[in-house]
Amino acid sequence: MEETIAAVGTPLGEGAIAVVRISGPQSRTILERIFVARRPGPLIPFQLRLGWVLDPETGRRLDEVLATWMPQGRSYTAEEMAEIHCHGGIAAVRSVLRLVWREGARPAGPGEFTLRAFLNGRLGLTEAEAVLDLIRAPGEAGLEAAVRQLAGGLRRWSEDLWSALRSVLAEVEASIDFPEEVGEAERGRLASELEGIGRRAREMLARAEQGRVVREGLRVVLVGRPNAGKSSLMNALVGRERAIVTPIPGTTRDVLEEALDWGGLPVCLTDTAGLGPARDGAEAVAVERAREALGRADVLLLVVDGSEEDGGSLAAEVPRDRAVVAVNKADLFGEVVRRRWEAVFRGWPVVFCSAKEGWGLDELRETVLELVAARGIRPGDSPLITRERQRRLLERCEAAIAEARAALAEGLPLEVVVVNLNEAGEALGELTGRQVRQEVLEEIFSEFCVGK
Repeated sequence: MEETIAAVGTPLGEGAIAVVRISGPQSRTILERIFVARRPGPLIPFQLRLGWVLDPETGRRLDEVLATWMPQGRSYTAEEMAEIHCHGGIAAVRSVLRLVWREGARPAGPGEFTLRAFLNGRLGLTEAEAVLDLIRAPGEAGLEAAVRQLAGGLRRWSEDLWSALRSVLAEVEASIDFPEEVGEAERGRLASELEGIGRRAREMLARAEQGRVVREGLRVVLVGRPNAGKSSLMNALVGRERAIVTPIPGTTRDVLEEALDWGGLPVCLTDTAGLGPARDGAEAVAVERAREALGRADVLLLVVDGSEEDGGSLAAEVPRDRAVVAVNKADLFGEVVRRRWEAVFRGWPVVFCSAKEGWGLDELRETVLELVAARGIRPGDSPLITRERQRRLLERCEAAIAEARAALAEGLPLEVVVVNLNEAGEALGELTGRQVRQEVLEEIFSEFCVGK
C-alpha cells in the first residue's frame, strides 16, 4: 500500500486515446517530473492540463497528452492518483508507461486499483465486485443491477440485516452475562424476531436466479427433431445467417450460441443438433451436446415442424415448466392444423411462427419473457445477489439463523444461540468485506483486468 502503482486503464491496441493510471504516494511527484504543461502553472486537482510527456534524462518528447492529479481521499482508490491521457497507439502507450515505471512506480497487478479502493474503505466488497459486473454487463438489466450494487444497495441491505441480528445477539448476551439485572431471555419473542430476519434472507436467496440471469444472460436453447427448422429460426431471431441451413436433416453438428438483448434481459440463444437416432459418431456427439445444453437451459424453445404429423413426440423429454413451443412453418398450413397443434400441446405456451417469412418472432420473444417473468426473473429496482460467493454466504447466514431459532425452541443453552448468531454475522461480514480472508480477496480480484 506504500508503493506507487501504474498501469494502462483502457484496452490495449490502437485507439484514439489511452489512459495511464498512477496511484500511490509518489503519483504527483512522478507526474511533475515527466509532464510539462503548454502553459506554465501548478497542477490543480481534477483539472486536465494539455502538455507533453518528456523523458527527464534526455529531454525527449514522448507524446502530447492531457494530464490530471487527484489528492488523497478524493480519488478512485482514495489514494493520491494521477492520470495521463495519451494517444492510443501501442508505441505511445508503451513509452509513457515504461517512463512512469522507471520514475518510481511499479506495474499494477490485476484489479489492484479496485483492491486499494476496497482496502482504503472507499468501496465495500460487494461494490468492488459490482465494478467487474459493470464492465462485463451483457445487457441493460445487468448494467442496471451492477450500478445499483455499485451504489451500495446490497451492502446496505446486508448491514440492515446485521443490525437486526446484532440487536438479538446483544439481548441474548446480556441475559447470559447479567441474569439478575436483565432477567430470563424471552425465547418465544426472540425466535419470532429471528424468523423475520431469516425470512428476509430467504427472500433475497429466492432472487439469486434473477441475479445470475441479469449478470450472465438468459440461456434460451432451441431443441427439436432434425429438420424442424431450428437453425432457420435461430437465424431469424438473430437477424443474420448465423447457422447453416440445408434441406438435409442433421446439418447442425455443434452447439451455436449468440448473445442478444430481449426486453432489457441479456439472452444467450443456443442452436443444437436435432434430437433423434444418430447416423454416425459425429452426429452422436452432436446429439449428446444438445442434451447437455437442454439440461443447462433457463428456457427451452421446442421447435416443431407444423407441416408434419409427428411433432409432439419430444414433449415427454422437455421440462414443461420452462418450455415454449414454437410451431414453425406456419405459412404452410391453415386454421385446422393450428387447432390440432393447440390440442397436442394443450396447457403449454404455444406460438405459431414462420422462420422463413418472419412471422410470430415478436410474439415468441414476448412469450419467453412472460415465462421467465412468472418465475420472478425480470429487471427490477431491488438489490440482487449476482455471484456464487454471495449466494453461498447468504445461505450460510440463513442456516445459522435457523439453527439459532431451533436452539431457542428446544431450550438449549443460550451460549449455543450466541454461537449461531455469531456465525450468521461472520457470513454477512464476509459478504460485505467487513471481515474477509486474504485468499478470498485474491480470488475475487484475480478476475479483474490489469488497470482496473
